[in-house]
Amino acid sequence: IRTILSRVWAGLLIGPISGLASLSICTAAFAGFKMAGLEHTANLTIVSFSFPLLWACLGIFAGYETRMLVKSGTVLASGLVPLAFMALQA
Repeated sequence: IRTILSRVWAGLLIGPISGLASLSICTAAFAGFKMAGLEHTANLTIVSFSFPLLWACLGIFAGYETRMLVKSGTVLASGLVPLAFMALQA
């Protein structure tokens, strides 16, 4: 049962969790670019293009990394650090 749960967790990391982490990174980037004074449509364009690329990169990393602790920590930290940044800005 441990291997089944490990594979389920890996699947969640590859799909929805890396997507949420990517969304968190892009939202923080949008807020940071807005604070820096970047024009709104350029900001939206940059964030819109970077979201699927970041999702793909995190998903690929989570799929290829063999150590579960490393892949979990990296994907979760990449999503939680921008959330902490945005919480401190509020």
